Amino acid sequence: MTLPDILKGTCEMNIRPARVGDAALLWPFLAVAAHEPSAEAAMAEPVVARHLAGWPRSGDFGVIAEIDGAAVGAAWARQFRPDEGPYVFINDMTPEIAIGVLPDRRGQGIGAALLAALVEMARGRCRGLCLNVRDSNPAVRLYEKAGFVRVAGSEVTNRVGGLSFGMALRLPCALWRPMRAEDLPAAMAVADVVHPDLPESPDVFAERLKLFPAGCFVAEDGRGRLLGYALTHPARLGYPPSLDTVMGALPANADCLHIHDVALLPEARGLGLGDALTGRLKELARETGLRRLALVAVYDAARFWRRHGFQDHANPALAAKMAAYGEGAAYMVA
Repeated sequence: MTLPDILKGTCEMNIRPARVGDAALLWPFLAVAAHEPSAEAAMAEPVVARHLAGWPRSGDFGVIAEIDGAAVGAAWARQFRPDEGPYVFINDMTPEIAIGVLPDRRGQGIGAALLAALVEMARGRCRGLCLNVRDSNPAVRLYEKAGFVRVAGSEVTNRVGGLSFGMALRLPCALWRPMRAEDLPAAMAVADVVHPDLPESPDVFAERLKLFPAGCFVAEDGRGRLLGYALTHPARLGYPPSLDTVMGALPANADCLHIHDVALLPEARGLGLGDALTGRLKELARETGLRRLALVAVYDAARFWRRHGFQDHANPALAAKMAAYGEGAAYMVA
């Protein structure tokens, strides 16, 4: 993940997404964030441990800052239910975040970079972020600068007898969520607008959702209006499915996540939904053990996909399939 230009140059570091196997790496940063003396102490304190226990839970996401390959800070988000007793609860689409930076690395812009990267990752997947902070913590100014505001009535006496309060950041209301069967008619209506020359039957949409629901999403606005959709599924690299064709079953030897179709209404473009979806799909591929992503780029979409690391994968054997997708269609791999 690249940092916003404003943050480049703060220090020589790399920020990458937190992965499935990063739990042991994250615990020391939770200890820092919660003012605990060690990772073991954080694990032993239930109200602290719930922020990381079982990593990753469904919906968890985060970033890790590294310098010379060593982790120096981390930030992540977890959506709690009200009955879990979170420090601050806004709604079921506003996860609580935790940020920790090694004490000897503070003052180098790492916390600001982590927060910016986490906020960017949150766009398109949740309505906002929230956090709990001690009133004596200098990081309050960092959060305020990033757009977080104090949550009225959230003041509580913390574990050491001081005052803590909640803060929340509101994000643009358009976001991605898992597709449901009842979304299919609206998704088809979007397809009619976006892909009038590349029609696919309702059976294709329904089958993709049935075969791999974890890879099917819809984008909607704050009023619940569907703005777009994405259909993806495991596949074999170099063997994209034909247009408007049911698959029957997923291939047993799948080695890539095939992005079958992504469509956004014209009014939904420019909201960051494409970037948010791409990040989410890369995470999905990692979580499912698929090393590559593949797609057929149509119209002028190849420029967007190249920006996200996809490259043309020319194969004469695919010529007939590409022709069915229209002039200029290109098979691309990341």
